[in-house]
Parts: sequence; structure tokens; C-alpha cells
Amino acid sequence: MLTANHFHLESFDHRAIRKTIILKLPGPLEEAGNDWFEVPGMECSGDEQCVPVLQAKIQIARISHRWWGRWAQRHEMSGEYSIRLSDGMELQGSFEAKFRKPTKLTCE
Repeated sequence: MLTANHFHLESFDHRAIRKTIILKLPGPLEEAGNDWFEVPGMECSGDEQCVPVLQAKIQIARISHRWWGRWAQRHEMSGEYSIRLSDGMELQGSFEAKFRKPTKLTCE
């Protein structure tokens, strides 16, 4: 899921993970190209307790837009990620996500 400038990883390999991982996206996204970006990230539990991840990288492959009248609005994004969590566990994979309005405050 994407909200404003954050990517929320809530599952890995089609399974739920114990904590949501929130990565701050590089900007502007449309100019990211195929480069890998080191980004700040947090592991957040349901009670909003957050700890920083050791390392996070993201590569943006594609951003799609929908048109509303004369304006384009970001709709979906796909790419790759590589994350090393605070316990040393590593997650790597590809993602497809849709932009959503935030529903709650997130840890920063």
C-alpha cells in the first residue's frame, strides 16, 4: 500500500508479516528511473511501537497514472525492494502497490 510518500509492506511471499514495514519513498517518484535508493524505514507493530530498520533500498520500475479531467493522478507503482530488519532478517522481492489516502498516523 502507498500513502503520500510512504510504502507500507504488510505481507511477504503472500504471507502476513508480524510488523508493518514503512519505507519513506524518494522523490520526485517520476524522476527515479531504474536507480536503487537507500531510504529510511521503520518496523511498526499494531500498537504503534516503531523501531528503525537496519537498511532499506527501493527501486521503482513503473508508475501508472489515471486521468481525472485534465489532471493525471498517480495510481499504481511497481518495483523491487531490499530490507534488513533490526533483528538481521532480510526481505527482498518485487512489489505492486496502489496509492491510498492515509487512514491513520504512522511512526516517523
